[in-house]
Amino acid sequence: MDIDDIVKNLECDPALIQTWINAERRIPLAISAWLETSVRRGRLTNPPRFWNRGGYSHRVS
Repeated sequence: MDIDDIVKNLECDPALIQTWINAERRIPLAISAWLETSVRRGRLTNPPRFWNRGGYSHRVS
């Protein structure tokens, strides 16, 4: 499981993942739970159907 796999599954821009990694933006709760479940299972599971792509604009203070 790597960044490219996450980008493909979430159908998002790689730059978004980088902002999460760099703690520039908070990971949406649904995505955080999905990632934790995927790590426990050792593979990416189906991502949340309707994660709020617009809701990740909250910058970390």
